[in-house]
Amino acid sequence: MGAPEVNLWENVAQVEIFSDVEVPRKKRAVFAGNLSPHKVDFSLLEELLDSGIELVVAGPRGIDGSTELDGMRRVLDHPRCEYVGNLSIPELARVLPSCMVGLIPYQINDYTNGVFPMKVYEYLAAGLTVVTTPLPSLDQPINGLRIADANTFVDEVESALTGWDEYQSEASRKEAVGHSWTDRVRSANALIDGCAG
Repeated sequence: MGAPEVNLWENVAQVEIFSDVEVPRKKRAVFAGNLSPHKVDFSLLEELLDSGIELVVAGPRGIDGSTELDGMRRVLDHPRCEYVGNLSIPELARVLPSCMVGLIPYQINDYTNGVFPMKVYEYLAAGLTVVTTPLPSLDQPINGLRIADANTFVDEVESALTGWDEYQSEASRKEAVGHSWTDRVRSANALIDGCAG
């Protein structure tokens, strides 16, 4: 009973647009995503800023109906934070490659236990090292991804910034290629051809 073979296709991203941009890279981290207090652990971002790390934040505020919390305001008003607003994909594709580390500073709760952040592949395609909190969806090894809990998050980001180099950047880009829409269409066509064959 049931299907003889199951194919799991996880999220993909428009990786080509992020890998094709050449801009000067700075020693800083970036968080891009919905600034939801139900999802983002703003205390982690505030700790990063207080430790001296430069941070770019991109994304909408309050689109889920939530109100801004003090933690979010402290992050966005921090002198080492550059809030660039809600960007289009082409605009974001110019911001990500100007950084070295992409952040997924999610709280661990019932909501995030079912989340797979597509930003992982956008960050990797831009040549970033990714530092994430321990989300269940990211428990498999991904080249260029580092997992850190709340106690080690700042240290892991500092280590990723210090250790960033072109070799790791290229490895991150290669990891993202297998999670592009181009690759997904290729896989879908192969599956259809196999069924029709």
